[in-house]
Order: sequence, then C-alpha cells, then structure tokens
Amino acid sequence: MALPPDVLDHLRRNSRLRLDCDGHFWLAEERVAHPRVERLFHQGLSLEADTGRLVLRVGPQWAYVQFVDDVPWFVTRLRRTNDALHATLADGSEVDLDPSTLEMTPAGHVHAELSGRGRARLLRDATSALTRWLDFDGERPVLMFVSGRRVPIQVRAE
Repeated sequence: MALPPDVLDHLRRNSRLRLDCDGHFWLAEERVAHPRVERLFHQGLSLEADTGRLVLRVGPQWAYVQFVDDVPWFVTRLRRTNDALHATLADGSEVDLDPSTLEMTPAGHVHAELSGRGRARLLRDATSALTRWLDFDGERPVLMFVSGRRVPIQVRAE
C-alpha cells in the first residue's frame, strides 16, 4: 500500500537525515553503519538547482538531507602525479582537484573546491596523503609537486 502523497511529501521534507563532518549519514540519532549503504547515499546526493537544498535520491525515492554539519562532498583518497592532484570522492567517482583551491582550518581540516559541485572536505586518508607532500614557507604550508611547482595552501582563520 502506497503512502498518501501528503504524508510522503511530509516525510521527504522532514527526513531527519544528517550528514556529519566525517561524511557519515545519520537517521535521527542512529548512524547508517553499513559502508555500501553509505556509499549508495553519497552516490545519490545532489543539490537542487532552484533551492540549493541537498537531496538524497535512491531509485525513485528521494528526501532532503535536513542537517549538513560541514559540506556535502568528501574526498576519501588523494593521489599526486607530476603536476596534478587526483581525488577519489565518497561516491567512488574520481576528479581532478585544483591545488590552488586547498584551504586549511586552524584545526587542521582541509577543504577544496570541486568543479561544478562546491566545497569538499578531505577525510583522514586524503589529508594524510597531502601532508606527505607539504613543505613550509615560514608558517604557511606549501604543496610540492614532482615537477618542482610549489602551490601555497590558504590557511583560514576561524
């Protein structure tokens, strides 16, 4: 038996879905613990063009993600080639990452801009990879490439 349209609409708009700062989904107070379900949820994320709200779609079903602690996109792995950075996102897709968009918070969290999506947060493994390629210009972190190119990382004040 299908739910009445008004009930379904209410559930979609009041889902109590939350995406935390580590890329984990929560439904009310319970974490979505299965890694495949979590990856499926990341694959189903998109921003509504007209409202900018984050939507989770799984098959024909959808719901708004009501609470986003930081950003909706996450970098799980990072690799460096001669003069480029390549990121694996939480949804399993791979994108090139513009190193000039890297930004570090005083707490050590790193964000970057994803072309066409917005800001993403680098998770632990990606941040760990990045730290192996850093040098410092005084207090300022600088990303070093095999080619010798140096890209300063912005440090954001909180």
